[in-house]
Amino acid sequence: MKSKILLIFVFIFSIFSAYGADKELKDILTEHKNILWTIKPEQCSAIFGVKVRPQDDFNNVMRYHMRDNQQYVRFNKKVVPEIIFYFEKRQLKSITVSIYNRGDNGLIGENVFAQLNSQVEKFAADFSKDAEPAGETRKFDKFRIESLIWQDKVCDYVLRRNRKGKTPEYLQLIIYPAGQAKKLREALRATADKNQLQLNLNIMPNGDSYLDIPMVNQGAKGYCVDATVERIMKYYGSRVDQQIIAQLAESDSYRGTNLRKITNVLDKNKSKLKINVDKLITDDILSFEDLQKLTQNYNNLAKKKKRNRLNFNDFCSGKGRYRRLNYSALIGSYEYGLFRDARCRNKRTVDKFAEEVHKSLSKGIPLAWVTFTFQNMRDSSRIGRFGFHMRIINGFNKNKNQIIYTDSWGKGHEKKYMALNDAAAINLMLLQITPR
Repeated sequence: MKSKILLIFVFIFSIFSAYGADKELKDILTEHKNILWTIKPEQCSAIFGVKVRPQDDFNNVMRYHMRDNQQYVRFNKKVVPEIIFYFEKRQLKSITVSIYNRGDNGLIGENVFAQLNSQVEKFAADFSKDAEPAGETRKFDKFRIESLIWQDKVCDYVLRRNRKGKTPEYLQLIIYPAGQAKKLREALRATADKNQLQLNLNIMPNGDSYLDIPMVNQGAKGYCVDATVERIMKYYGSRVDQQIIAQLAESDSYRGTNLRKITNVLDKNKSKLKINVDKLITDDILSFEDLQKLTQNYNNLAKKKKRNRLNFNDFCSGKGRYRRLNYSALIGSYEYGLFRDARCRNKRTVDKFAEEVHKSLSKGIPLAWVTFTFQNMRDSSRIGRFGFHMRIINGFNKNKNQIIYTDSWGKGHEKKYMALNDAAAINLMLLQITPR
């Protein structure tokens, strides 16, 4: 009797162990290759044996990430950090397998990266039986993006990699239906017709006018700038991703991205990406003198409402022409409600912001939006008490004096609302990226 119970226990344990075991990418693709392009969004988890979550309300983007799982997809026994499944009208269009990326994995040695490259090349060649992949290189700023494409009757397998100096950045295996992989030069460019973009604007009976922007989940990485640019570029038909943008902008996965750097590198590489970049409103409006006046208005309101006032000089150092202002410390010390009212006291600030938003969105052009974040504001807990964050303005509602915005955090963040005064108050920069 005891032996029977033991056998039953072993049998049950083996079932759960098999179900919960990590899976090799090669085994998954071998088993399901012939049905790969018939997979529906809700089938991704079962077929890959891991938790795959929708990233938007339409299940157009499904995502596996190692931090969401106790079981992993592995490549040659190494954990795959992320896999993105892209669908269109419930039909799978591509799978991006991140073999390595600096944002999720941290830095690795050059020798380890070279070994991974060799393993992916061998895998793609063996799996496709294609001994002569098509190679292509594109130079961006100070680094090169390399691409190799292997083909068989079912799939195109694209290896994409780059580094800056001796520092590895990322290594991806992107899988497309046979014949669907674009050359690197074409894949990275915006392809949308600028004159047709206004047709993308959804106008609803409740007054909402908004654009559907492809969702990207930046995860725990401080890549809000890079994810924002990726989403806008995908909206324009490009296949560029946040890893490429992160390297262009020299982003740090913890500290984020220098805002001036991203505008400069996008402008410098606009012909290769086939875009134009325009700063509509910038932080130049908050000069030393502007902030001095803003603090005075803030203190006047604080006095009326019996709140703590700020001493502007406490945030300054140096003397005369060498006087410097601790910009972040000052703004981070403002009480948000008083800051908003002081900032919006000049009606032109709000009117100009609204004008730029309505003008761009009416043409079907989303805006990259850099904002201050304050404690107790929506989503502030994801960013910190005070900081800077880039998101997208993808719509407005004139009847309710609201803007519609979206953050690159996956499902539930596609379409959110903010009062116009709040949006104008926290605005730091409006950046317009348009196809040429």
